[in-house]
Amino acid sequence: MIFKRNRIGIELGTAFIKIVKVSYNKSKIKLLEYMISPLPSTCFNDGRIENMTVFSSLLKKYIEQISPAKSDIYITLDSKDIITRQIDMPYMSEAELKKAIKYQADQYLPIDVDDYVIDYKILGIQQQQGNEIIKTLVGAVPIEIIEGLSNASAKAKIKIKGIDLYCNSIYKFFKNILKDDIDTGVIIIDIGAKHTHFTAFNNNFFASQTIQLGAETLIDVLSENLNLDKEQAEKNMISKLDLSIDNIINNTHMVKSVKPVLQILNQEIFKMNEYYKSRNFGKDIGSAILIGGGGNIDGMDEYIQFNSGLNVQTLNQYLAKNNILLFDSTSEDASFLCGAVGATVRQVDSG
Repeated sequence: MIFKRNRIGIELGTAFIKIVKVSYNKSKIKLLEYMISPLPSTCFNDGRIENMTVFSSLLKKYIEQISPAKSDIYITLDSKDIITRQIDMPYMSEAELKKAIKYQADQYLPIDVDDYVIDYKILGIQQQQGNEIIKTLVGAVPIEIIEGLSNASAKAKIKIKGIDLYCNSIYKFFKNILKDDIDTGVIIIDIGAKHTHFTAFNNNFFASQTIQLGAETLIDVLSENLNLDKEQAEKNMISKLDLSIDNIINNTHMVKSVKPVLQILNQEIFKMNEYYKSRNFGKDIGSAILIGGGGNIDGMDEYIQFNSGLNVQTLNQYLAKNNILLFDSTSEDASFLCGAVGATVRQVDSG
């Protein structure tokens, strides 16, 4: 089996940097190496580089550790200042579409277009009332974020081949493995350290949302309600917090402690599903997949399913149920690597 040149995918998160080295044969992904390391908020925060010297030094060190030889490097990130919209456009050539989005972006996005880099991708073409409609995903990234990464790569003496939005990286990753399940709609719920990302899509629909709630929020609540320090609260969350149906019904002390936080999570899932229904003839999202550290909390899948009515699985449960061997190998950290791997997926891989 001959694989093409290696690709490096880097996810810049709120607490960690995740780096993967992969190779491809058509749409088959081979995970060669990966690392997950802390990313201090003092050097990188909300998509912006706070300390150029420290950040570029870390970037250079990590890339050299995982791939001494030359590889194509792709970065994915998120920020509260990054805006995405699904925009329906009348059918036109791709050249015309590119111009239309460029000159009409301020009609669809609440931004000063001179301060943003705007790009788009075609999700699909759909018939509506006898007319062909192009479904597009438009993203707008502040110029200062792009310039910061460009300056950091120059300082680290590396060449970045592409910068992606985190929600699009998740979309590309899961589009490669979900196949027929996309038809009925899916929401990916990524419960990270400080944020939770929601990415909902089917073949003709896309929406994403990020809220400031994550595993650290649960740790803070447990620490306050159970009178524990942060380290003890984290250990309790990992070893003792169980959100399975029996504990939900019995309303155990630990479940009762975190319920106010989880209600916010439930409200966001409800809103995403309602928006999905409004754009998909009243149909609910077909399934939900949990990723990220918070998604691995015992019973989190049961808790969300109990409250939302959606069919909820963790990524590992989904892979096992459908006999999917991810990455041409096994990895316990698969649910942490989706964004980094998705950044390396190009259009030709999924087509």
